[in-house]
Amino acid sequence: MEMNETEQLQKGLQRFQPSIPFRVGAPLGELVEKAIEKDPRIVYYVESWEVSSTPGYYVLIPKYRNRETKRETIETALSQWDCERLMREYVRQYKKKLVMISKDVVKAQRLIELFYERYTTFYPNLTRICGATYPCRAGAVIIEFSFEYRIGQVRLEQMELEVNTEVQRISRMLFTPGMPTEAKVYLAHNYLATTVEYLKNHDNRLKMSYTQSAYGALIRKKCVCQGFAEAFKRLMDAAGIACDVLYGQVTGSDGYHAWNLVCVGGAGSYYHIDVTWDAGDKRPGYTYFCKNDRFFDGKRTWKKEYTHPCKGSYPVLAVARRYVQYNKAALLAKGIDAAVLDC
Repeated sequence: MEMNETEQLQKGLQRFQPSIPFRVGAPLGELVEKAIEKDPRIVYYVESWEVSSTPGYYVLIPKYRNRETKRETIETALSQWDCERLMREYVRQYKKKLVMISKDVVKAQRLIELFYERYTTFYPNLTRICGATYPCRAGAVIIEFSFEYRIGQVRLEQMELEVNTEVQRISRMLFTPGMPTEAKVYLAHNYLATTVEYLKNHDNRLKMSYTQSAYGALIRKKCVCQGFAEAFKRLMDAAGIACDVLYGQVTGSDGYHAWNLVCVGGAGSYYHIDVTWDAGDKRPGYTYFCKNDRFFDGKRTWKKEYTHPCKGSYPVLAVARRYVQYNKAALLAKGIDAAVLDC
């Protein structure tokens, strides 16, 4: 099938072609804007362009930049909240550089200030953020960040490898093909609630760098709320279940707390789940297992406008326990501790 002019232009720019021919009369300016709409990353690579004409067609001659940066590493953000979410995601994974194209014209320095204000207590391993904003075409901006960490890169890579290996091991033990989402959420919640100790005291920020991470929960088995939430998200990611880490304040407290939002039941049906507050005993608790917004109203505050609404009343716990009870023998045979099954 023959490509139309927009597709031809988009492919040419993506491949860094030095010149892209068009038939006479093609509205090149409009086509460039349409190509950028289809792939906003183009603006990171195309600094400017010229147009030359010969009998029968036009030729677009782009000037490229940043060609050493791989396309798959460039993020796109539609709003300020998207920018903050990407920053959290990169810091969570100890990445050193973030490049994104944002339609919301927000300055890098403002994003850094907001990040320090809202999230820095959750990432004690982060020591510095540097950023810059560059205007570009199509009403967008290029935002670049670099992140520096307290723990060295070699050690960070080793920690990440250990966490990924442990997530794979736990996932193979807990989850089976065809297992419903409810059961996966239940087993991951119970595994963390029964195997990880909540650590109340922090000797120094280096120690906090471990306890406020998935590494603290999954490898050291000691962490705080951030560690529980990060570890739960890792297990949900491995299970293919949409999940995010949520930050807010407990009513009557000045400090911030971390828990999760998880999609259960399909059709974008999200629920709150707080493993930290369900842990701490020989058996897992379920007071904060898959609750809706109404349950938390008056107890906690968070940025509702930036998160998925949790309005469901689906009996996730009952459905999960029924499945686990029916398949108890097979799950125990896989090596799952009876305390994790809790039925």
